[in-house]
Amino acid sequence: MGLITLVFIMAINWPSAVIIIPCLILYFYYFKTFRVVTPALKKLDLVFKGPIVSQSNETMRSLPLIRCMNFEGVFSRVFREKVDNNVTAQFPNAVCGRWLTYRMTIMGAIISAAVCLSSIIFEGMIPFLT
Repeated sequence: MGLITLVFIMAINWPSAVIIIPCLILYFYYFKTFRVVTPALKKLDLVFKGPIVSQSNETMRSLPLIRCMNFEGVFSRVFREKVDNNVTAQFPNAVCGRWLTYRMTIMGAIISAAVCLSSIIFEGMIPFLT
């Protein structure tokens, strides 16, 4: 839908194509980069999430034994380390999403500004605006 809208805008306001076409190239480059990186980051997150789930299950099954042997502190420390590793693995995934959102917002602002400015500057040349 967005591509059809841009083509329609370029057909009516053809001087704005000077900005829209390079922004489209950048958009596809950014999106391709995002699509390559995201699965690897999700896989990394799942790799670090597995030990947390397995330790939780093991702890719940052997809770009476852990309490009997007074190993609560050891299990708590190991669990916190695993959670810290998981949070460290989740951070790049969150940053990657923010990175793409920021770039898309800036490109949308640039395209909107280009269309507005070209409409004002080339007012007499665009037949639909006169």
